This record gives sequence, structure tokens and C-alpha cells, in this order.
Amino acid sequence: MRKLYDNFFDSEIINKGRQPEIDFVKFVLIFCLAIVHTFCEVSTDVQLDVFGVRYFWDSIVGGPFGAPAFIFCMGMGLAYSGKNTPQKLFFRGISLGIIAYILNLIIGVIPLLIDYAITGDKTYLADIPYMFFKNDILAFAALAMMLMALLFYLKLSSSQIVIVGLVLQIIATLVKDYHPKSAAVA
Repeated sequence: MRKLYDNFFDSEIINKGRQPEIDFVKFVLIFCLAIVHTFCEVSTDVQLDVFGVRYFWDSIVGGPFGAPAFIFCMGMGLAYSGKNTPQKLFFRGISLGIIAYILNLIIGVIPLLIDYAITGDKTYLADIPYMFFKNDILAFAALAMMLMALLFYLKLSSSQIVIVGLVLQIIATLVKDYHPKSAAVA
């Protein structure tokens, strides 16, 4: 098993330079992320989507292609970064989380407040907590970065990190359909 591991992974850092192809993928993903969010937030009804444009950007580009590629690029950035100490990773995760909530504020909360100011309809105010705390790929990336900081801080080996990942995947699979009831829902 060790020989198989050594054939695929090297203990020395081989690539120390920038990877233009990864930078290009990140550029394309950020562009697609903006389009996906625009279609999701601006379009109102899937039935009105006659040509499948919203479905294509939301469920194909944003789902199985965009999010995993975004996380893969983040992992590549972690692997090649010179700033991957646990402390720096943790604070990068915190700053990414702050950016995620600022984005939620801009694309979710502020439009609801504008809607309330225009219409006076208080149902817009009820959606504010959901729109502020809504999870997106940026919030997930922030949590993933802080988890990696914790795993690096604990000095876990690669195989131990894989085991932690498998355990977390099993837990996520078991609780994926669990939705806690809020006090507002009767």
C-alpha cells in the first residue's frame, strides 16, 4: 500500500509557481457564479423559463459543474499556497465567511427591505433571517477552510484527514433530509 501511495504522491513540493490554467478556471467560475446568482435571484418562476435558461445556469452550471470545480480550485490553492499555516487558513476562512454574509446582505436582505419600504408588506421582513443566514458556496468554502485549519493544527496525516472526510460525508448523508422546525412554522 505504501508503494502505491509513493507512486502517486511525492513528499517534496514540485510545483512552486502559479498555475495559469487554474487561474483561468477560477475566472470562468467567478463569471458563471455571477450569472447563476443573477438568474436565481432575478427570475421569478421556473414555469416562465420557456427555453430552460434558468434551469441550465442554476441546476447544471451552478450545481454539478460549478460548485465542485470551485471547491477543487480552492483545494488547489490551499495545496500550493505559501500561506497555509493553521492560523492563516482560519483567518482566511473567517474573512471569506464575512464576504459571504455581506453578499447575502446585498443580494437578499437589502432587496427585501426595499420591497418592504415600497409595499409596506411585512411578509418581506419575515424572510430577512433566512436570506441573511442562507448557505451558499462561499459560506461552505469558509467552513471548509476553517476545518482544514483545524485538521492542520491537529497535525493529522493524509489518511486521517480522508477518514475524517468520510465520517463527515456519512453524517451529512444521514442528516441531509433533516429540517428543524422553526418557531414561525406551526
